[in-house]
Amino acid sequence: SVGACAGEVKDPAKSYPLALLVSVGLMLVTYIVPAFVGLSVAPYFELWKGGTFTDIAASVGGRPLEIWLGLGGVTSAFGLLLTRLCMSSRLVYGIAVAHKAPQFFQSIEEKHGTPWVALIITAFCTLLLSGSEFTLLAEADMVLYCISSALKFSALIYLRFTEPDAYRPFRIPVGNVVLTGLTTIPLLVCFAMVLLGSPFSHLVALSCLMFSIITHVWLEAIVPFLQRAASAAAVVYYGMKEKFTRTYSRPTHTTFSADPQDTTQQA
Repeated sequence: SVGACAGEVKDPAKSYPLALLVSVGLMLVTYIVPAFVGLSVAPYFELWKGGTFTDIAASVGGRPLEIWLGLGGVTSAFGLLLTRLCMSSRLVYGIAVAHKAPQFFQSIEEKHGTPWVALIITAFCTLLLSGSEFTLLAEADMVLYCISSALKFSALIYLRFTEPDAYRPFRIPVGNVVLTGLTTIPLLVCFAMVLLGSPFSHLVALSCLMFSIITHVWLEAIVPFLQRAASAAAVVYYGMKEKFTRTYSRPTHTTFSADPQDTTQQA
């Protein structure tokens, strides 16, 4: 997902690896420390449920720590939602720029450069799905994520062999054979996750794939065909119109004079 924002990052070849290292360290701290504290207070992990961390915070630091942890969780969830919406809208915008999606997704707010049409539609789709069961949505999301990851890994290997000299903001510093070996295990995991998904997740994934295929065929085959057909029809129409005008619009050579003497002489 961060690849969609690479155009807005200064020197992504250096910024991204550094950001990954820092973010991994922060995630380890923010996950491991609360987990150890929680296990020291409530050692039976199988009894944990939603809201257990706030209960542990209340038992450790009282009501103020419970409120603080709850506000932190809400803020984190809200920030994650905004981040995902921004990145998803950027992906839709990038697809439209590549002429793989309807062109109205390219609309950008002039002051900040925000793809507002893609952002609004992405937020609306998120709102529609917010009422569904979380488990089903998580399974469908993981299946779609595995399918997209398999496509990305396959494209990575394909482009490394077919376009080795193409410009890349960041290049994985390994050879082609090593890269293929490194991506084989993630590809197998992705295929296994897809096969183990629920029927609902398969239905959602199939619907999304069919929509993508239909959109691709519409933009790449049907729309150009209709444009060529419209151009040909316009050429035929204007050609026939010009021919009709030349055939039936004959110029009049007889002149009439208002002078009676001139009329007599003509007679």
